[in-house]
Order: sequence, then C-alpha cells, then structure tokens
Amino acid sequence: MIITVGHLNPVDSPYQRGALMFKRVLEKSTGGQIKVRILPKLNLSGSQLIQAVREGTLDIGIRKYTPQNSLLITLKKEPFGSF
Repeated sequence: MIITVGHLNPVDSPYQRGALMFKRVLEKSTGGQIKVRILPKLNLSGSQLIQAVREGTLDIGIRKYTPQNSLLITLKKEPFGSF
C-alpha cells in the first residue's frame, strides 16, 4: 500500500521534515507494508489541496499555518476531511 502525502511548502521546510518523520515511523512500524510518497512544494492553493484529498488524488494534505487556521491536516477518510 502506498500513501501519498502532499504539501505546499519547500523541501527545506518544517512541513517536509514532519512528512519525512511520518514516512520513517509509518514504514518502520508496518515493516514496509505501507510506503509513503511525499509530494512537496505542490503548485496548488490551500483549497485546491483539500479538493485533491477529497477527490482521492492525495491521501493526506498538509497546509501551512496561518493565524486564521492552525496547521491543517486533511485526510480523505474523514467526512469533509479536515481537522
């Protein structure tokens, strides 16, 4: 199984480091049965990122922090997918 994680930030960002940590932990804890594919620096708006998760193009989307919304992680399994 492959899980695709996307975010809008550069590869030297804390979001990329967090995604890499998620990848290491998940792949190690599943003995490699689940692989994580990370797509950094996507050329999308925040709402397009959420739409990509809703449509199944991404499994997980990580949006940048703003004062209006703290770190937003979007999962396609949730109804409306955001928390």
